[in-house]
Amino acid sequence: MRFLRPAALLFATTVLASLVACSNPKPSIETSPSTTTTMTSTSQASIDHGAKSGMVVESQGIHLEFISDPEANQTHMDLLVQKSDTHASVPTAKAVLQVQTPSGKTETVNLKYDVAGQHFAGVLPGTEQGQYQVKATANINGIVVDGRFSFKR
Repeated sequence: MRFLRPAALLFATTVLASLVACSNPKPSIETSPSTTTTMTSTSQASIDHGAKSGMVVESQGIHLEFISDPEANQTHMDLLVQKSDTHASVPTAKAVLQVQTPSGKTETVNLKYDVAGQHFAGVLPGTEQGQYQVKATANINGIVVDGRFSFKR
């Protein structure tokens, strides 16, 4: 009987250690070996822009901030692409949004740089109600940064 107590204690300790180790997920960061770096993050911070709310992803020294503004027949979308350390705008970036509508349809929105507002802007036509999933991609001199966002209409 004395042999079973230490064995049971060892078994319980091993199970507990395994559960603790498995319950600590790590964020997903994907880096390819070429000059293209891709970061995908689901962690977002919320930034207040008056009546508009922005979501932020920071990676590889780049700050991506997505702001959606539903209008009567469309949704206006802004993407700030900035250097993380100075928050200086990066107007030379190529920015595009892949938007999945609540019905599952995927739309591509090519963004144009607004010099006065120092951000990229685009419009998604339509009025479908529900949750939209957005993948923002900014290509800055071969460095590709992806951010995943969502919004409700």
